[in-house]
Amino acid sequence: MILLWLCACAHDDDDDGVDDPKKPGVTADIVSSTVYDATSDRDGYLSIPVEVTEDGGIFQVVVTRERGMLSTEYLNGPDGSAILDWEDWYDSSFSLTESFFPTEFATTLNWPVREEDGPLEVGSYEVIISTLDAQGYYAGRENVQVEVLTRAEPNAARGALRVVVAYAEGVRDEPDVVASVEAAVDYWVELYAAVGVTLEPEYSDIAVDAELPDTYEGLPEISAFHDSQDQRTLLMVVGERIAADRWLYGEAGGIPGPYASADHAAVFVSWLANAGSDAEFQEADILLFGETMAHEVGHFVGLFHPVEDGWEYWDALEDTSDCTGMGACEGSLGANLMFPYPVCTGGSAASCLRQDVLSGGQAGVVNRYVGVE
Repeated sequence: MILLWLCACAHDDDDDGVDDPKKPGVTADIVSSTVYDATSDRDGYLSIPVEVTEDGGIFQVVVTRERGMLSTEYLNGPDGSAILDWEDWYDSSFSLTESFFPTEFATTLNWPVREEDGPLEVGSYEVIISTLDAQGYYAGRENVQVEVLTRAEPNAARGALRVVVAYAEGVRDEPDVVASVEAAVDYWVELYAAVGVTLEPEYSDIAVDAELPDTYEGLPEISAFHDSQDQRTLLMVVGERIAADRWLYGEAGGIPGPYASADHAAVFVSWLANAGSDAEFQEADILLFGETMAHEVGHFVGLFHPVEDGWEYWDALEDTSDCTGMGACEGSLGANLMFPYPVCTGGSAASCLRQDVLSGGQAGVVNRYVGVE
């Protein structure tokens, strides 16, 4: 058991550990970025300022480190009032952001998430993160890398998302797989267009083994790929298996994931799992594959399952049912794109219910991701 919250220490305002930016902020289209190195204080806290220059803006804070864990603990507004407190969410039955939970190497907060969380006001916000050791105890004087991304919000209901679909080693050599991937992406484009997101896919290759690891382990090739791009993109890697699991369809590197260069800044999908038991794509398999892509990227841009399959945990959105029990949840939410599993009556994808619905609240979360420009 991780002993995370043993020390309820106040952070040290006089010791914020922030170094001067190591490179100037850069602007790519709408998103602006500031990157710098910093050090947590003696109690394991770091205060990160976020300057919002236009009403209604959106920001994302990404903090990474080479070892140990990180967690987001608080968000304070320009007037000093508390907007977010980890204690309100850590043991909650409702999920708003994964950033409150300790993860190795990185933490990502994208804000606001829901309509009721905004709009942002002009001013200086404060995000407080903690550095932890491998056992979850606070660890002070730890070096981290900080990236603060901000964008204006000209239209919260419509934006574009750049995506690179990159084939792992050997996958490009399978023409039937490549054709099925492209057909699935076409369906994914339609799914996101229905909620006001224009998907802009490109195709590439990435020098990683087709036997992909768990996304949270990360790969240095992921960071290197992002660093080689002319503009920011969301990366989806198509491999054969994920974490040696024949039946794991896909996995996202965070809820939300970072719109920044990081070893886990990617979505992984398994063509083999999505092709079904015969490892050959039929039309129904391709539709399921497209829904897998849209579902996993949905996680990456901030969406949780509307209900978890234990039927005791839900997302924090008002317009998705807080159902209990398999029958009730499949009945009310089975067609939702973010339902935790395909709802099928038989052993093939042809028997599966189409999962192509997002609620208005879910669509709003997608459009508030900082990378949906």
